[in-house]
Amino acid sequence: MFMGERLAVRQERAELALEIGRKICGRCGEAKELEAFRPRKDSLDGRRGLCRVCEKAKATEPEPEDRERFARWQKREADFDLLVEKMRRELVRSGIVED
Repeated sequence: MFMGERLAVRQERAELALEIGRKICGRCGEAKELEAFRPRKDSLDGRRGLCRVCEKAKATEPEPEDRERFARWQKREADFDLLVEKMRRELVRSGIVED
C-alpha cells in the first residue's frame, strides 16, 4: 500500500469515527465513544489512538520489554556498585585514599 493510499484509508476511518461518534482503541480493540479518548490536535479525528483507560494502564504498567530492560539495568548498576566498592577498598589498602 502506497503512502497516499494509507492516508486515504486513515482519513476515511477518521471521517467515519466522527460521523458515528465512536472509535476503536488501538490497545484494547474496543469501540468506544469519542469522549473516551483524549483530544489530540494533530490527529485526523482530533482524538488520541488509545482510550483513557488504556493510556492510564500503559503509563502505570510497564511493557514486558521495559521490565526486561529495567532488570538488565538494575543488574548492571549492582555490578557497577560492587566494582566501585572493590576499587575503593584497594585504594584504601594501598594508602592512596583514607577510609
